[in-house]
Amino acid sequence: MPKEIILNPRMCAGIRKFMETVTIPTLPEVDRSCPIVRRNMTIYRENVRRTEGFYIGENLGRLPIIAGISHMDPNDEDAISGAKAAVEALNARTGQNLELKRIVRVNAQAVAGVLLYITLEASDDCFYESKVYITNADEPTDPQVIEVDFCRPALHYQE
Repeated sequence: MPKEIILNPRMCAGIRKFMETVTIPTLPEVDRSCPIVRRNMTIYRENVRRTEGFYIGENLGRLPIIAGISHMDPNDEDAISGAKAAVEALNARTGQNLELKRIVRVNAQAVAGVLLYITLEASDDCFYESKVYITNADEPTDPQVIEVDFCRPALHYQE
């Protein structure tokens, strides 16, 4: 069951500031009746369901999805902070002393913050999947705004 999220005044101010500075371009309408778009939407939905958001597929083109899960650059500051927090949480849970070796893939979903689906490789040469919630995109390195839902051995890793 999802946790109730209560935005504190600082987060609300950050969201207002962001919304004042961002320009959201209007994209041309995607023809939902196009057989290729319908096929790609089916593939996308099945991939998200089957892999819990960790693998959404490649080369599906632009899809008519609002607030869906999409690819994120593994070198993004949020992705790196989230992956490091995931390894720390794994170490705390297992008593190991693993380090982040590399980020394999990151998928992201815009929510009240950002929800990251991270596939990573740790210093034990094993692959892990972690679901990480970052509540304040303005300060992703602040450990108080990063919540690791889980970090587990990878179930859906695909090279």
